[in-house]
Amino acid sequence: GENIAAMKPYQVSNERFTVTVFPFERFRLMVVSGNEVIDDLSSEIQEFADAFGDVLVVDAHNAHRKGYEVTREDINTLKLLVEKAARIESEKSVLSCSFTKKQVHAANICDYLALLLLDYGDVKYALFMIDSNNIRKGFRLKIERFLREKGFQPVVISTDNHLKTGLPPKLEYYPAGEDKSDHQAVFSFLQSVDFARMEDTGTVTYTKREVELNVIGNTFLENLERATVKLGKKGIYVFILVLALQLVAAVGLTVFAI
Repeated sequence: GENIAAMKPYQVSNERFTVTVFPFERFRLMVVSGNEVIDDLSSEIQEFADAFGDVLVVDAHNAHRKGYEVTREDINTLKLLVEKAARIESEKSVLSCSFTKKQVHAANICDYLALLLLDYGDVKYALFMIDSNNIRKGFRLKIERFLREKGFQPVVISTDNHLKTGLPPKLEYYPAGEDKSDHQAVFSFLQSVDFARMEDTGTVTYTKREVELNVIGNTFLENLERATVKLGKKGIYVFILVLALQLVAAVGLTVFAI
């Protein structure tokens, strides 16, 4: 990859969103948090950001509200923030970091918790990732208070993982923080972290390439949602099991044929 210098982070915000920008010499990472609610931002936001160079916009999925869907006003408001953030010039900075992750077991956390600590000298940031399907806002605020007390500016994100909840998306949707076990897992992990430990980063490198993904479409999810209402959760589990067995059988027959 190409060597790039780290630059000091900054934030822009309005009533709806806060955009935390982690800039590098020729690349900017913009993490969008919902001040009240956020979920599934339109790809239109990234397409808009592309006009400002190498910019990657990340939906933090960190403020769940049941039934929320992004609005045209949300999109237009966020576009203004992205443009404002893209036009801000930052300055080069030293950077040291520390990374910790742990596999946990909790009702609404799918697998891992991960914490990236970034020390820019006069300011420190903590990027905390929960492998979950969005985050309850009150739970996020509790985590943010903990990280601020440790001397770090917090950015809390979820992976929007639907493995445990939210498939179909509009049914059985439980964000991280909905269960006591989520709280216990998160704060047990955070309390075990040595926030004073930092490592020199050496050289920051950056590269990009085109990728191709196969995704589950809206039609499949809508049909699955209707089936869940009609058949119940147990019926859907059987349906998914049948699909999995069909896939295994197809792979097995292909290997046998070869």
